[in-house]
Amino acid sequence: MRVVPIPTNRPIARFDDIDSVYGTEDAKYAALIADVKDRHAHGQPILIGTTSVEKSEIVDELLTKANIPHDVLNAKNHAREAGIIAQAGQKGAVTIATNMAGRGTDIKLGRGVAELVGEAEEKEHHYNGLAVLGTERNESRRIDNQLHMDAFETELYLSGAYDHMNAILEFHPGAGGTEAHDWAGMLFRMYTKYCDSHGFKYKVLDYQEGEEAGISSATLEVMGKNAYGLLKSERGVHRMVRLSPFDAAHSRHTSFASVNVMPELDDSVDVEINPAEITIETYRSSGAGGQNVNKTESAIRIIHHPTGIVVTCQVERSQMQNKALAMNLLKSRLFQLREKERQEKLNKINGVKKDIEWGSQIRSYVFQPYTMVKDHRTEYSVGDIQKVMDGNLDGFIDMKKKEVNIESLLEVSLI
Repeated sequence: MRVVPIPTNRPIARFDDIDSVYGTEDAKYAALIADVKDRHAHGQPILIGTTSVEKSEIVDELLTKANIPHDVLNAKNHAREAGIIAQAGQKGAVTIATNMAGRGTDIKLGRGVAELVGEAEEKEHHYNGLAVLGTERNESRRIDNQLHMDAFETELYLSGAYDHMNAILEFHPGAGGTEAHDWAGMLFRMYTKYCDSHGFKYKVLDYQEGEEAGISSATLEVMGKNAYGLLKSERGVHRMVRLSPFDAAHSRHTSFASVNVMPELDDSVDVEINPAEITIETYRSSGAGGQNVNKTESAIRIIHHPTGIVVTCQVERSQMQNKALAMNLLKSRLFQLREKERQEKLNKINGVKKDIEWGSQIRSYVFQPYTMVKDHRTEYSVGDIQKVMDGNLDGFIDMKKKEVNIESLLEVSLI
């Protein structure tokens, strides 16, 4: 098997300086701040990697005393994470990062920085490109490796024909009544929080409230670069375990809700819909997105008789706009069904026995008697469940990337 350097899609000007060793912590940090001050004066973007929040706070305090403007990237700044990362490669930016794993793909060099990288081999490279500095031995090298590997993984994982498209998410509670409806509503909130923290815009296409809590169904359109590629691995059944707030005895309940993820297709994808095979119905809008228009029958329901697929849309004021959105949603559902059937045929031909059913259970969220979120496909788990429910899904998505990429590389190596 031939081994090639990764990534291969573009040249990389990379310079690896030897580690500097100091006799005391004070001397080490003094040298670090002096280096940052010098590079910052020349406009070079700087990423300072630390191994703990405590060390980040030390560097934060020292940079503040030195009057060097900077950002701190850690769990405390989760809500600002996307914005901080987006600016980390800009001219003059200084960023402290407790852990860069999974974040390197979003760092892009700004104007006045990227132009210098190509000249780095012909001139003094000290102030060119992104400077990666570490507070511990080999830390800068570890982060630098992570940055390159993250970029490669994302390029491979997001190389599908439809990964660049917007995404459509559908939420449906499983059996269990109020408890399941509430869980579906919690998942709906979790993904809107993910969108907020990653710069994605979203629109509620349909929202049906549960009788007592949560939702009976909802559809969300997520708009932004690679929205489908990033969210496609979230398709499946999500399981919750907790002491029910709706049970007088507060007994332990297990609830399920499904999340379906589809690409929002553009005109480049042809899906034929025979008008004779669909029924279009109108009804009054209700719930989120429909409060302002529930006096008229502006909401649309489309039934596709050959497949039994039913789609609804009530977000717009006009019946015509809702009809157009509902037709696009039906197009995505039919495309997904077609792709599923195609994949099943390929698996049968190739002798692959793989569970590709979108309804398979993918993740468990345990609130009591302990807190844990565990992905059953990758075995990745975290204990801070509230952080996950607030939209921090990066760890799960990154681990799924690694799994998919390893499978892809193995398939390539066997060809």
